[in-house]
Amino acid sequence: ADPGVASLDYRPYGSGTGSFVVYVYPQSGVNQVRLLDQVTAAIETVVSEGIYFEVRQPTEMPVDLELVLQFDQALSVTEKQTVRNTVKTNLQRRLNQLKKDEVLYINDIIRLALSANSHVLDVSIASLKVNGIAKTITNTFPANDERFISGMVTVV
Repeated sequence: ADPGVASLDYRPYGSGTGSFVVYVYPQSGVNQVRLLDQVTAAIETVVSEGIYFEVRQPTEMPVDLELVLQFDQALSVTEKQTVRNTVKTNLQRRLNQLKKDEVLYINDIIRLALSANSHVLDVSIASLKVNGIAKTITNTFPANDERFISGMVTVV
């Protein structure tokens, strides 16, 4: 892989027989247009004549989440805020690790929040938005060639 590429997905026959599509997941801070051009040039040097290919980046759909944590009485106000910050960081990391076409599971969000600290008793999801549109709080499936990424994550 080229420098600047975090990972790749390969889809054979992405545009029909004799074709393939490569989805590029860039590292943060990389010029994405230049990176796609570099990956395309690298593939062109090894692809046989008559094979059609495309290099794309998945459409990124930001996920906004608002979670409410319930704690037992053992933690101070400062300790509770530290746990909230940990939950927020963990959720942002998890959302940004999702691949193209990967489902956002509600149980995964809850499990991540509960595992942050043994003093977290309960987690509720107050709101879920994808690309700024409010969604029912249920497992959420991306459209074809989309991937979820972290948007605004609020933990109270």
